[in-house]
Amino acid sequence: MTDSKNLLHSETSSVFTRDQLKTVFDMVAAREDWKLPVVREIFYPDGIDHDLFHVMVTEAVIFFTGSVPTFRVFKNNPILKQHVLLVEADGYYSAMGESVPRREVA
Repeated sequence: MTDSKNLLHSETSSVFTRDQLKTVFDMVAAREDWKLPVVREIFYPDGIDHDLFHVMVTEAVIFFTGSVPTFRVFKNNPILKQHVLLVEADGYYSAMGESVPRREVA
């Protein structure tokens, strides 16, 4: 789990540093190419208000890709007893009007 102190500069901060945005973006970005569309299921980090985390993810995705994320929350994963967040966004390639490279199938 990501430590909430690494994500927030202060509890009342409304401006995030680039490092904070990168930490959050790395949680949702495609592992093989950060410019690909964002489609990621993640757990909410411990100790962070869910609404604030949505703001952080939104700011991070917009900052790095120029696209706006959408969210779907799956309440309490029955096995892990945590909320799961699905984050989706068009990604950098699409936001910049570029074609998305095809993924090679092994």
